[in-house]
Amino acid sequence: MQRFMKRTVKIIVGFVVVVLILLVGVIVGINTSFVQDKLVAYAVNTLSEKLQTRVSLERLNFDLFRQDIRLHGLYIEDQQQRPLLRMERLTADLDLPALLHHELRIPEIRVSGLQAELHKTASDSVSNFQFVIDAFKKDSLQREPQTDSTRHRLTFDVSRFTAERVAVTFNKRVFSLGTLQYVQEDWDSVSKPMRHVTIDDLYFKNEHDRPRKNYNKPHRGFFDPAYLDVTARLKIDIDHLQRDSIHAVLRECFVCDSVTGIDIRNMHAVIAATPQTVHVRDLVVRQVDTEVSIDTCELLLPNKKTGQTMTYHTSMVRGYALLRDISRPFAPVLKDFTLPLQFRALVHGDDDMINFTDVEVTTPDKLLKVQAKGFVRHLRNKYDLHVHFDVPMMYARGGEKERIIKQFPIKRFFMEQLHALGTITFRGDLDAYYKHEVFKGVLGTMAGPMKVKVDIDDKNRYLSGHVDTKAFQLGKVFDMPEVGDVGMTADFTFDISKVRTAVMRHRKGGKLPIGEVTAHVTKASYRFIKTQNLQAHIVSDGAVAEGNLQLPGGHMDILCSFSFTNTNELKKMKIKPGVKFHRLSEERKAKKALAKKARAHK
Repeated sequence: MQRFMKRTVKIIVGFVVVVLILLVGVIVGINTSFVQDKLVAYAVNTLSEKLQTRVSLERLNFDLFRQDIRLHGLYIEDQQQRPLLRMERLTADLDLPALLHHELRIPEIRVSGLQAELHKTASDSVSNFQFVIDAFKKDSLQREPQTDSTRHRLTFDVSRFTAERVAVTFNKRVFSLGTLQYVQEDWDSVSKPMRHVTIDDLYFKNEHDRPRKNYNKPHRGFFDPAYLDVTARLKIDIDHLQRDSIHAVLRECFVCDSVTGIDIRNMHAVIAATPQTVHVRDLVVRQVDTEVSIDTCELLLPNKKTGQTMTYHTSMVRGYALLRDISRPFAPVLKDFTLPLQFRALVHGDDDMINFTDVEVTTPDKLLKVQAKGFVRHLRNKYDLHVHFDVPMMYARGGEKERIIKQFPIKRFFMEQLHALGTITFRGDLDAYYKHEVFKGVLGTMAGPMKVKVDIDDKNRYLSGHVDTKAFQLGKVFDMPEVGDVGMTADFTFDISKVRTAVMRHRKGGKLPIGEVTAHVTKASYRFIKTQNLQAHIVSDGAVAEGNLQLPGGHMDILCSFSFTNTNELKKMKIKPGVKFHRLSEERKAKKALAKKARAHK
């Protein structure tokens, strides 16, 4: 028995020695350049046959002692013999003992010098990389369906991933990445893994064959999704990542577009997402002098199977803004708007509409305040776009209204008269359509209230409107104490085309707006003279405004013509009175003759 045990031990020891010799031989063989060159040739040929295109690899090193793989000089062409993919180097560290526990652990992967050239022109039926997707898709379709016994056979995990000097082009889109780093902290059976993602020097450029949207349109902003030149960097912490859910914290985010002028200095938020919904909380977006914050926001994602459209709603959106920060991308007219504004609103909507409620806009000194609610509809079609706001209350106190106007680079008319109106209030609504805006409501002033309606025709560049007031202190506004309260209805039209008005300015000069006013004065007074039913018509060519007043009478009309060149010096206007006698009509002559006969008969 003892002899048998000794013999058995010798056999086992001999077997182990043979296995160790074979294993060492395999390890040494794999680590030799001869074997690895053979592996490179086999891998290149296999991949070339699979993709039916040229594939080359300069060198592949597999070191079992250091437990890493190093790949150098990978090159793949597309099926038109154009460069598709170049990669200078890939290094992957392996945890080989973990394979004994059905775990593929990769402590670190490092990629550098990756270049991809992707194409899909109008003449191409498919993109030049589609054949790669199709080749590997066939394998996945031919695999046997996974069962419970095979689904968890091997787990895969990467602790650290670094990519440097990545460049991708797709037609006229250019994407480059200085550094991307993914780090997964160590964890035990109790704690959850924490993943950190850091991206530095992310660059994206997008161009198009058509002209920019603001081409020959100086009043239009530079933002155009077909032309982007974006630089960004960000940091994200992911504390939960599953197949159907993610929870992450956006720590830092910088986005700058040198062309459009978009400049987000920082953004941070907490994000939780599933295939159905996205929840965002503690969202803060900062620009140069603007900050917007949202406590919570929920986004319901679209689903084609159920017919669900995208919808969203937020808690109160609050912010502090200088509109100058958004001037270049969206509204160049705001480039000098440095008046600070505080705002808040509740927002909800879907992919074709935005609704605003509880809107409030104020200045820090409370000299301006606006309360409103409204909506923006038909977002997908600019020609059907409709913006509507109901304004139950708005006021501008002191010199705030003049201060607001001075923020815009426009010609300023009637500024002294505007100051004379004192505190103004407004109650009404606003509608904006494609190249057409309408304001209507009641304007309250220190000189009296008036109903107003203003139409702005952005296509033909005219401003027109209607005014109705029962008692307005016109003399107080125009510094003419002899003129008393005026009741009137008036229609006006002004030319706001810079092209047309520039011609008139060059020809005649002047400081007046160009347009005309037609009014029916129900009551008016001048010194001790009171009158009613007065017709007025004023025409201005920008240099001189000429007007006519007509007071209809039984036998004659009282006329008055006047002219002025400056609204701030109406006392110097030239006035020329006159009368117009009526000829008796045949009907009036017949009535007069009958009356004369009746008196004679008596």
